[in-house]
Amino acid sequence: VIKKTQYSFDPLPILEGICKNNTYFEQISAKGYLMTLLGKLLPLMELVTDKGTPDTTMRILQFCMEHYTEPLTLELTADKLQLSKYHISHIFKQRIHMSFPAFINYMRIEYACTLLERGNTITDTAFACGFSSIRSFNRAFLLNMKMPPSAYMKTLD
Repeated sequence: VIKKTQYSFDPLPILEGICKNNTYFEQISAKGYLMTLLGKLLPLMELVTDKGTPDTTMRILQFCMEHYTEPLTLELTADKLQLSKYHISHIFKQRIHMSFPAFINYMRIEYACTLLERGNTITDTAFACGFSSIRSFNRAFLLNMKMPPSAYMKTLD
């Protein structure tokens, strides 16, 4: 994908030369004018990576890692990164091998373990990690750690 930048030449004479293509020789001349125009424009353009490249995956992961403790949805992420929510979902399934919500919950539970190890309460930890309720925290914790948070805290003693 090529992104336009400013250019400092007048393309009008070149475009006028391209439009004069009645005879065979004028058509060849038009191709020459077109090549000249492209030759002048190409160095002034910037190459932009496609949305499906690993750079996009890294942008998505970086955004998630910076904002997982906040209320974060697929729609919000897509809006902030100016990507389709379907494209982000596809990247997670193809490259991360888990769904977007599962990844966010995994990040939150990893952080929760750190907070619980520091002596924080389960309630404070749940809300500090971005969960909207204790019930959703307990469900995600059990799914990721194979034990409820209270049992995890007992293993810390």
